[in-house]
Amino acid sequence: MITRREPLLWLQLMALAVIPLELELLRLILSGSTFGPSPALERLLVWSLSVVAPGYWLVQRPVDWGSLLLVRQPLSTRQVDQRRLSALQDSIALRSATVFGMVLLLMAFWWIDRSALLVIELSPLKDGSRLTGLLLSGLVLSLLLWQWQQLCSAVWLLTRPDESVLATTPLSDDQMRSHRTSFGFGVLILPTLTWPSPNASSGLGSGPIEPEQASEQNDGSDLDQQVAGDDGVAGTEPERHHEEPEPAGTEQSDPEETSEPPPGSS
Repeated sequence: MITRREPLLWLQLMALAVIPLELELLRLILSGSTFGPSPALERLLVWSLSVVAPGYWLVQRPVDWGSLLLVRQPLSTRQVDQRRLSALQDSIALRSATVFGMVLLLMAFWWIDRSALLVIELSPLKDGSRLTGLLLSGLVLSLLLWQWQQLCSAVWLLTRPDESVLATTPLSDDQMRSHRTSFGFGVLILPTLTWPSPNASSGLGSGPIEPEQASEQNDGSDLDQQVAGDDGVAGTEPERHHEEPEPAGTEQSDPEETSEPPPGSS
């Protein structure tokens, strides 16, 4: 498949292992201070600024699949199929997944903030201010939203058939700059992956001969030679060597014919 040749799509699947670690980091940050006068209002305010605002932007301009936040693949090196992948990101399913991720982050943030006091002894911001913890947690929430959309986009693109990719009109450089969110330095150039062809198959007689099969063939050929030596023409040659050669020009006569005299003789 065309989409499975792109190594960046497989790298974005690493968010499945990174997101749980970032959620635990969020817990440690929030456990550094006690609750404020209105914890529910604080949570809604931080979620609105760090998730809703960038989420609205990412719904309009999805995250570029060729960007890893710090580094990205330059537009000048992208081929036609790679530009088709960028066009496939204009999907209602991806927009719905982004909105669903925003709701999930609100629920996770609410639950983590309520249980953060359980790990207060492990917090790197112990005895810190509540404002500092909320600001840092807002940055982590924005990063989680970015990775969530990249993860959904990678899964979506990797499951697209080749017919759907080839039927999509590729985006130009101007369209990608105006319709995609791409951050990082343009220094990421990775070779495409090569997969073995599933249609490659060999015939019945063209496969390699196993050692046991070769020994069976050699035993069969030796047996054929022995049978030919016992029942064939070669087996009669030793008997001919014991016979005496007859002189040339002599003929064997019957003894009865030589003993009787010819008629008319006296």
